[in-house]
Amino acid sequence: MSEAKKGDKSLMFGKTGKDHPLFGKTHTIELIAKISLARKGIIHIDATKVKMSAALRGEKNPISKNVFVYSFDSETKDIILYKSFNTV
Repeated sequence: MSEAKKGDKSLMFGKTGKDHPLFGKTHTIELIAKISLARKGIIHIDATKVKMSAALRGEKNPISKNVFVYSFDSETKDIILYKSFNTV
């Protein structure tokens, strides 16, 4: 993308929610099929796969979940929280 169209210079900059041109609209079944057909057979080179993998690691992964490990000390009646970790 050229520098001239990045950030606040972009035509779509700040257009979210009701300001976005497609707000409240949905694609037709025919258009969804057409988009799907156009994307079939796309092969990513190894360098691209590495970039895509790195972009979705850790907290940036939309399907990752934090796991919290607790322990209960019966003598002191304390609940101990151990360091959480990501499952993905």
